[in-house]
Amino acid sequence: MKKVILSILILTGLFACKKENIKSYNNDESASSVYFPIQEVDSTGDISFSFGYIKSNITDTSVRILIRTLGAPTAFDRPYNLKIMDTSTATSDMFTIANPKLAIPAGKTADTVILQLHRVAALQKKNYMINLELQPNEFFQDKYLSNILTPGSTKPQRYYTKMRVMIDDIAGAPDWWRQGSTYYSLVNGYFGTFSTKKFQLILTYYNADPADLTRTNWPQVDGNLYRILAWASGLKAYFAYMQAQGTPVLEADGTPMKMGASAK
Repeated sequence: MKKVILSILILTGLFACKKENIKSYNNDESASSVYFPIQEVDSTGDISFSFGYIKSNITDTSVRILIRTLGAPTAFDRPYNLKIMDTSTATSDMFTIANPKLAIPAGKTADTVILQLHRVAALQKKNYMINLELQPNEFFQDKYLSNILTPGSTKPQRYYTKMRVMIDDIAGAPDWWRQGSTYYSLVNGYFGTFSTKKFQLILTYYNADPADLTRTNWPQVDGNLYRILAWASGLKAYFAYMQAQGTPVLEADGTPMKMGASAK
């Protein structure tokens, strides 16, 4: 009897099931959004670039910023709305957007903004900000706008449609050129007082690699202690030559650039 009742229940359940269509994703109904994916993985979401750590004869550089969409690709280009906010402190001569157009290409779900940065004198004095924001348009909404990082709190809040690019032309002294370093006395004796312009001149004049020159242990590898002596003497001779030509090498404050007292 139990088996008969069980069979009836199973058959009843089978006949009661109805066929339902699974709804597929629809871009229009779901309102596709654009966002900066760096905001998902980076602790600040900011990009910082300093001309201070590259050769003085380099006047421009490019920063590549990825833009991504939520949703499926389409068969046509989708322009997106990228705004330079009024809160930016960088002026128009400091940057340009190099893209011929800002759009997610057909068949794609991402695009790369190429931000061209220009090395102008004002960057030697302080840091400047370029504040970017992705805003809604006819193709994209701002459904993926922000997120509270700490549950149960209102801060910090990360905005996926906003990004800040920081730029300057200021370099800090490498560890080995700072007071307290094992090498400071020797380095200061030959290179003299650190300055951004002097550091950039060393990079340019000797075609040095910035990443190598800023290593903490740079003086102790590859015979670099001897390079310090030779480079200091070479630059001292260069300063004397330029002075004789009537074009002295000057620091940012207009005073003559000098090497340390030990430079020959």
